[in-house]
Amino acid sequence: MTTAIAEEVSLREMPVTASRRRFYAPELDLLRLFAFLIVFMRHVATGFGIARQQAAGAIPSRLAAYSSTTDHNPWILIQGLTQSLDFGVCLFFFLSSYLITSLLLIEKNVTGRVDVRDFYVRRTLRIWPLYFAFLAAMVLVGQYQPWLNITRYRVVASFLLVANWPIVLHGWIGSPIEPLWSVSIEEQFYLLWPQLARFGRAAIVATCGLFSIVPFAVIAIVGHMPNCTNPSLWTNSLVQCLFFASGALTATLLGQTVRPIRPATRVLLFVGGWTCWFCASSVCHVVRTESPGVGHLVVGYALVMAGVVLIFLCFFGWRPAHLPSSLLYLGKITYGLYVFHFFFLEVVLRVAVASLARFHAPALPLLGLHAACAIVALGLTIGCAIMSYTFLERPFLMLKKRFTIIPSRPA
Repeated sequence: MTTAIAEEVSLREMPVTASRRRFYAPELDLLRLFAFLIVFMRHVATGFGIARQQAAGAIPSRLAAYSSTTDHNPWILIQGLTQSLDFGVCLFFFLSSYLITSLLLIEKNVTGRVDVRDFYVRRTLRIWPLYFAFLAAMVLVGQYQPWLNITRYRVVASFLLVANWPIVLHGWIGSPIEPLWSVSIEEQFYLLWPQLARFGRAAIVATCGLFSIVPFAVIAIVGHMPNCTNPSLWTNSLVQCLFFASGALTATLLGQTVRPIRPATRVLLFVGGWTCWFCASSVCHVVRTESPGVGHLVVGYALVMAGVVLIFLCFFGWRPAHLPSSLLYLGKITYGLYVFHFFFLEVVLRVAVASLARFHAPALPLLGLHAACAIVALGLTIGCAIMSYTFLERPFLMLKKRFTIIPSRPA
């Protein structure tokens, strides 16, 4: 029993000096990787659906057979199942809030205060280099490739870290800079959060309560409006703050103490979480294009939140010995994976279809073609994320250590 307690403490808070502690939870890296992979698979499935609809008219008749094998009921079932993958973004928000809140609370507990300036410096050094480098690269490439839809309005919004609001107001346009909407929401959230952490746990709990009410009020108002579409809610900061609130509340109430969880219990937590997600997508139609109605939306978003918490608890407290180092490394670079993946999916699929048409290749099943493109795109995404982390992000991360009070990586 003593050994188990020692393992629990060493996993979370390891003494560094008399006035400093280290907070590192390796399973969160694995959970980040899981969240990225389901977001990636969702975009693969979305791209497959679009390609399936366009195949017959967009490419020569010889390639039109792509869609001939997918017009049957299993595709409809698969489409319903893949909609639940959308909630990987909500899991990202929850994880980010849990980690940041935990670090801020430990900082206040150890030092007696929260250094807001250092928080913003750390946040800037971690997020901005890749964010703005990618945005600049897409603007440059977009000058020569108009199909990327790099519009001036969306670029300006992304530059100002409000990339989600053009989507709320005008919907999706299929641009590779659109995934930046979630990064923008995080940055908006963290303008406020360190200020609250200065007042301690009570202030965080009270704010989490407010942030749990506001999203459902917005859902009730916006969801009842005529012609309400999915992006109006899905990319709305006032709706997604629900998952930041649940992550922060979990960090405040659960703390960093790890209690042993049996493997069977973890399986039940995962199944329960995914069941909540499936019901939210297939029964309540949270991610349907048109609003399914206020009642469905309110219940659906509550189910999404419940699913996020259950899946988090499934991963929470896994022993480091059971976590492969290669997967932990990929989890560490998920920021780059997320930023790059949509661009490579678009490029690889476009090049593949154009090449098959140009060289008069024989007809291939669309599912096989898209799966092959997804594998290639994932490989390119991983390679680019590794290079970005090594040559672009790491120098800023080294500088970030100068402003770090509670380290969140192993020594």
